[in-house]
Amino acid sequence: MAMNKTKGLCAHSTSDTTDVELFAGDRLLNDLFVILSTVDSEGLHALKRGGIAKSEIRRMSALMAGSPFLESSFPPLKRDRMIRFILNLALQMKLLVLDPQESVASVSPTAEKWLSNPLRTQLLELGAAWFASSWDELYQIPNLRIDVSGRRNAPKEARATIVSEMAALAEETWYSLDSTIDSIYKRRPNFLRPASDPYNFSITIISPGEGHQLRSEESEENFWHNLEGSLIRNYIYDPLYWLGLVRLGLSDQGRLTHFSIAKGGMSILMQKATRKPKSPKRTFVLQPDFEITADKEFDRGALFFLAKFSKRIQTDAVLKFHLTKQSIAHALQRGIDTNTILSFLKRHAMGRVPQNVEFSIKEWAAKFGNIRIREAVILETADEFLMSELFASRKVAPQLLERVGDRTALIEPEQISSLQSILKKEGYLPELQNALGKNGPDVQSYSLTQQQSLALFAGALAASKILSSLDVQAASLKRFLLDEELLLQKTTFKLALRALFLAGEMRDVALEPEMLARRSASKKKPAQLLINRPLKGIKDKLASAHALKSPVVIEYLSPITETFRFLKMTVSEIIRTANGGFIRGKDHHSDESRVIPIAAIKSVSALD
Repeated sequence: MAMNKTKGLCAHSTSDTTDVELFAGDRLLNDLFVILSTVDSEGLHALKRGGIAKSEIRRMSALMAGSPFLESSFPPLKRDRMIRFILNLALQMKLLVLDPQESVASVSPTAEKWLSNPLRTQLLELGAAWFASSWDELYQIPNLRIDVSGRRNAPKEARATIVSEMAALAEETWYSLDSTIDSIYKRRPNFLRPASDPYNFSITIISPGEGHQLRSEESEENFWHNLEGSLIRNYIYDPLYWLGLVRLGLSDQGRLTHFSIAKGGMSILMQKATRKPKSPKRTFVLQPDFEITADKEFDRGALFFLAKFSKRIQTDAVLKFHLTKQSIAHALQRGIDTNTILSFLKRHAMGRVPQNVEFSIKEWAAKFGNIRIREAVILETADEFLMSELFASRKVAPQLLERVGDRTALIEPEQISSLQSILKKEGYLPELQNALGKNGPDVQSYSLTQQQSLALFAGALAASKILSSLDVQAASLKRFLLDEELLLQKTTFKLALRALFLAGEMRDVALEPEMLARRSASKKKPAQLLINRPLKGIKDKLASAHALKSPVVIEYLSPITETFRFLKMTVSEIIRTANGGFIRGKDHHSDESRVIPIAAIKSVSALD
C-alpha cells in the first residue's frame, strides 16, 4: 500500500502536519480470506485448552507478505496482534471452529456462505463482532506490560465508550490524537474503571524499554495518560485501523499524531447500513496461461472454492490465482472431481474456458491415481498354494488387502499384531521380521514412563525459566529455551500441567534460596495433613477468587521441598480433571504464570 503525503489538515487539527498517511480500507477481508482458505487446505493446530498455538500464528504471519498492515513499522508487533485479532473474530463468528479433543481448528460449513456476502456487509458484521468480543485491548498495548491487582476490567464497556466518542466526530476530518485524548480525559476520566466501584482499581504499568515503573499512586493525570491514553491509541491504530474505519497520520519519525474517520466508517461505528451494499461480482477472467484474475468485489465464497484447486498468487487490488498440475492433483486428492472443476470455471468465466486449459485439466485428472504410493506390509508364503489357502480362510482373508504375486500379499501396518494372533490360532507359525518387531536390532525404540517424561519436561522447562531469568544475552542459550506451546505439543494436557507445576517449584529452589515455606510441627507427614482438609471450601474460594479476579494466598504442598509453601497469585483459570484439577494464575512475586494442582492445596485466603 502506498503511503501518500498529505498536503494539510482540516481546521479541527493542530498546526502540526502529517507526513505519512496510512489507510487499510477493506483489505482486512483479504487477510481473513487468506487465513480461512489456508486453514481449509492445511488445517490449524490448536491448544487443548483453546486458542491457537504460537507456531501457527508465525505460519499465518508468513502468509501475510502482501498485507497492507505490514508495510509500515508502526506500531511494533502489528503483524502478530493483527493475526490474533482476525482469528479471535473468526472464532467468535463461528467461521472457524475449535475441536479441543483433536487439538485442531477447522473452517465451519457456514464460512463459505458468509464469504459470499457483500464486502460492506462483511465489514459491518466484523465490526459488530469486535464490539461484542472479549478481546481486551488493555493487554495489546505495545511496550507496556501491565501488572493488575484487584481489577475488574470490562473491555466491552470501555470499548463502547470510546467508539461512541469516535462516532461523535465528523468523517474525513483530521483530528489531533493528543487533543482528542485530552478531551476524553476531561469528559470521561473513569471510562476504564467500573462505575459501581471506581476506586478499587490498582494497576502497575511496567515499561521495560524505559526501565521505570509508573504506579497509580503517582500523578493521577500522568498515570491516566499512560494507561487510558495508551489504550485509546491502541483502539485507533489497531482495531479501528484494521477495520478500515480510520486513516492514520504519522510524523516523519513514524509517530501517530493525527487520525480521521474514513468515508463510510461512521456507518460501521454506528452499526447502520447507510446504503444498499453492492452485490458481489460473479465473473472472472481465465487466461490461456492458466491465470485467473478477479476483481476485489468478486464473490469471496466462490473464490474460497476456487482456492481448493488453484494456487493463490496475489491478494490486493485484484485477486489472482493460477491453475497448476499440483493444485488440480491436490483437489482430486480431496475428492473434488474434474466435472465439478470445469463446470465451476465455465460458470464464472462466462463459458470462456480456453481450450488448452480444459484439455490440460482433463489430461492431469486422467493421470491422477494411475500410480499410487501407499504404506503397506508384505506377507510372504513359502509357495503359492499356501497363499491361496490363506485367501480361502474366512478368518485370515479379511486381514489381507490384496494379492500382489503368487507368494505375496499386502496387509495394513496396523493389522500386523491382530493378523499374527489369528494365524497362530489357525495353526500357522508366522515369522515376524526384526524390523517389524518391538525390539528388533534395526529399529531401536526407547520408551519413557509417565514419571520419567514428567521429570524430563519439568527439568527442561525449569532450566529454560532459570536461563531466561539471568541477565545474560548469550545467543547460544536460546537453543535451550522451552516454551509451554512445545510442552503441550509433546505431552498430554494433564501431564503438561504437572510438568508446569514442577518446573515452577524447581525454578524457585534455584532462584529463591529463602523461600517462604514451613515444615509441619505435626508428626504426620505433610501429605497426610491434606486428607482431612475442607476441600469443598477450598474449591469454593478458588471459584470466587477466579470470578472476582481477586488476589489470594495459596498454601500448598511442594513435592520438591516436601514442605508447605505460600504463593500470592491471581487465579486466571480453573481446569477440571478427574482427580480434582488444576488452577492457573499469575505469581505476584516472580510475575510468571504458575500452575498448582488443587489436590496439593491446603488452604486459600484473601490477600490483604
